This record gives sequence, structure tokens and C-alpha cells, in this order.
Amino acid sequence: IYFDHKKYKEAATAFMEAAKRAPTRADFWLLLGRAYIEGKEYQAALQTLQQLLQMEPLSASVWIDYGLALEGLEDYNGARKSAERALSLALAGGDDVMRRHAFNNINTADRLLHEPK
Repeated sequence: IYFDHKKYKEAATAFMEAAKRAPTRADFWLLLGRAYIEGKEYQAALQTLQQLLQMEPLSASVWIDYGLALEGLEDYNGARKSAERALSLALAGGDDVMRRHAFNNINTADRLLHEPK
């Protein structure tokens, strides 16, 4: 419900509490990372997603969000590499939704890399 109302700090607080109660639930950590991204707290998102990648290194979804956090920090090369990793995993797993997200993120990173500042 917090996401629906764009209350990202409240969402982050709720997902942090949930993740502390069930630290092996990757979905709570992923949602926490997304709340940070939506709230433009990119460094916090990056740290959360780095931890999550230790638990879920083969998750295209986590790699996509990791790239979004890097993009928010203006690390467009890192964002592209993360999207490439997500694409590789999505193709291997036959996940068309994640494949499309990864392609979009690669294109966005390429555009941002080549835009004049």
C-alpha cells in the first residue's frame, strides 16, 4: 500500500522490519531495495541489493534493480553491466519479462553514456 501512495520511506521502514524478522526472505530485501530506489536513496538501495546478490546471485530481477541503483548514482557503465548480467540470466531462464526489462535498461544506459552533460 505504501508503494501505491508513493510513501517510499514508510515502505522502506516496513520492508526493513520484515527483512529483520525473516532475514532469509529474499523478497523482503528486494522490496526494500525497490523502496530505496523509488525514494531516490540509491546508495542505500545499492547496499541492500549487494547483500541480496549474496543470497540470490542468479536472479535477473535483483540484477535489474542493482543496475537501477547504479543508474541513480550516475554509474552508467555499471548499470549497463548489471543489465547485461540480468539479460544473460533472463535468456537462460526463458524469462521474457525480465529480458525486456534488461534490454530497456541496456538501451537507457547506452543513451545516458552518450548524452552530453
